[in-house]
Amino acid sequence: METKVEKATREVNSIKFEISLWEAVKPGKDKNGKRGLGNSEYFDDPLFPEIKVSGYNELNGCDEEFTIGCYSLESGVSKSEYREQYEMTGETPAFRYPQDVLDAVRAHILNLRPRLDAAKEDLKAKKRMEKKLQKEKILKEKNMDYNMTVRQETEWKKLYTPSQVLRYEGSTLKDKPFGVGTTYYSSGMIYQEGIFEVKGLVCGREYYPSGRLRFEGLYEINHGYGPNYPKYGKCYDEAGEMYYEGELSVTKSGLGYPKVEKPEEYGAIVGEARPDIEYLMWEDVKGSVEE
Repeated sequence: METKVEKATREVNSIKFEISLWEAVKPGKDKNGKRGLGNSEYFDDPLFPEIKVSGYNELNGCDEEFTIGCYSLESGVSKSEYREQYEMTGETPAFRYPQDVLDAVRAHILNLRPRLDAAKEDLKAKKRMEKKLQKEKILKEKNMDYNMTVRQETEWKKLYTPSQVLRYEGSTLKDKPFGVGTTYYSSGMIYQEGIFEVKGLVCGREYYPSGRLRFEGLYEINHGYGPNYPKYGKCYDEAGEMYYEGELSVTKSGLGYPKVEKPEEYGAIVGEARPDIEYLMWEDVKGSVEE
C-alpha cells in the first residue's frame, strides 16, 4: 500500500515531469506530422480544441499524459450554449493555432510552478509527520521492551529523602530510578514521568514546578558531564501553550551542563527547583545495561 510520503513524492515528480513536457513544446511538426507545435499532439475542433503531451516518467516508473483545453469560456456559459452560438454566428471560443495555443501552454507552465512549490511543501510536511510517527513508534517499542525487562530485573519502590519527602516512585535498580516511574518536586508536584535509565529520563514528560507540562518526548543519554537532555518532542511555556515541536538543538562545550540552543525559549535543562535525585550512573550498570 502506498504511503502518504510516497504519494506526495509521486505528485512532485508528476508536476516536474509535466513542466518538462510542456517546456519542450515549440514551433515545428506535431506528433501527427503537421506543422504547428512540436513534441505535442493537437486535437483540432472548431469550438473546443485540445493539445496533449505525453511520455514515460522515469521517476514514477509509468507513462503519463497531460492535456490543455485550447479555448476560453466565459463564466457561467456552458459548452452547449457556445455550440448554439457557433451555429448561429460562427463565433468560436477556440484559440488560434499555433500562435495563441503556444501562449496558452506558456501560461499553463507558469500556473504549474506554484502547484509544484505547494506539492514540495506538502511532501516536506508529510516527511516530518512520518519522522514524528517513527519516533513515537520507537518510543512505544522502547516502552514495551522496558516493561518486559523491568518486571524481571527491578523492584517497584518509593524513594524518599532523609527527611522522608517522596522523591521517586516506580521501578528501581540498586535503589535508583530505572524503568517506568515518576519523580517529584519537594512540593509533591510531579517533576518527571516516563522511562528512566542511566542519568535520568530517556522518554516521557517533564513539568514546571507549577504542574504545567514543560516537555514531552525523547531525551538523549548524556555521555559527558550533566544529566540527560531533551532531544525530540514538544515544548510548552508556563501558560500551557506549545511553542515548539521537533528536534531540539543542543550544544555541549565540556564546561557545565548541555545547553538547548533551539528553541531559545527552552532555557536551562535543569531548573533551580529540580529535586535532588540520585540516578544510575555508568559504573552502576556496567555489563548489565546497554545504551
